[in-house]
Amino acid sequence: QVATRYIPAPSAGSTDWDRVVSVRLCLVIRSLEDNQVDKPLDYQDCSDAKVTPTDRRMRRRFTATINTRNRGKDSPALW
Repeated sequence: QVATRYIPAPSAGSTDWDRVVSVRLCLVIRSLEDNQVDKPLDYQDCSDAKVTPTDRRMRRRFTATINTRNRGKDSPALW
């Protein structure tokens, strides 16, 4: 199976968890110190929105998609 859509975790409260086939993780990191670049650099946040920071830190977004093993009522337990 493959994912047909991804939804934010807070929206997943009523999700049928037996149908979850993968999880997408996103992390935005930034430099510890300010004044690392000449001017503020736009970046994409984890919602794919363009963000213009007010500081001069460097930022980078990392994403990963992880396949899961589902253990629904028809799947055997792993232990």
